[in-house]
Amino acid sequence: MTLDELVALLEHQHAQMGLTIGEIKAQLPPPPGGPITFVVTPASQPQGTRFNLTWTNVSGTTVQTWAGLYRHTQPDSPSIGYVYLNSLTQVYGSTPVGASGSILFPLCTPPCTSRNGMPTDLAAGEYEFRLFLNDNGNSKVATSNLFTVTAKTPIITSSLVIAMAGDHITANWKDIVAPTGRDWIGLFKQNALIGTSRTIWSYTNGTKTPGTIGLASGAIPFVVPTLPAGMYEFRLFAADSSTLLLATSQPIEIRV
Repeated sequence: MTLDELVALLEHQHAQMGLTIGEIKAQLPPPPGGPITFVVTPASQPQGTRFNLTWTNVSGTTVQTWAGLYRHTQPDSPSIGYVYLNSLTQVYGSTPVGASGSILFPLCTPPCTSRNGMPTDLAAGEYEFRLFLNDNGNSKVATSNLFTVTAKTPIITSSLVIAMAGDHITANWKDIVAPTGRDWIGLFKQNALIGTSRTIWSYTNGTKTPGTIGLASGAIPFVVPTLPAGMYEFRLFAADSSTLLLATSQPIEIRV
């Protein structure tokens, strides 16, 4: 349909039939190549993992075309995190973004003050990405499907399940979402009440002095002390707390 034909159609339908703009738009031919799509996959991932962004049939892309991360009800500015599609950074590249393509949206390590990706400690919940043609705040062309970020569950495991006094045993942990330098690990009698005295313990930096940074994952070696025979377990606690239990290991049998 030529421009003259489109103008004639609009004038005729508006004057003679009283159609609304929405009804007129419904009769217009689709954009070249089909409708715009902007899809995030997978639909759900744990905190600290990355999502694919795929777009098709986006006309007018530029070197400044970018994608931003948002809560569903959040305004367009500011985003939680954003990158240019041709560089995956906050400095756009020299090559114009294609009308169709895909990226793996990057992560950023908190505090993410420059918003250069998806924070690894992003709160669990529903989010969406929005696609913008350029740095003009009015250039949004698409909003993705909603996707879900789920909370990670910290894990702690023991290198041994049977041990004796003098044995070397390692506590391995991972997936602390918001680690602190005062997170700590202790060996406890299995099923002992929270707040019960530990046998051996250490901050996650491997010492009894708090660390300057938090460690989301790691390993600490211990030497099994002389203990009564029985079942024990490692426990991972947050921020110097004796009650904020993050994770418990598998049972460890101490023999004498």
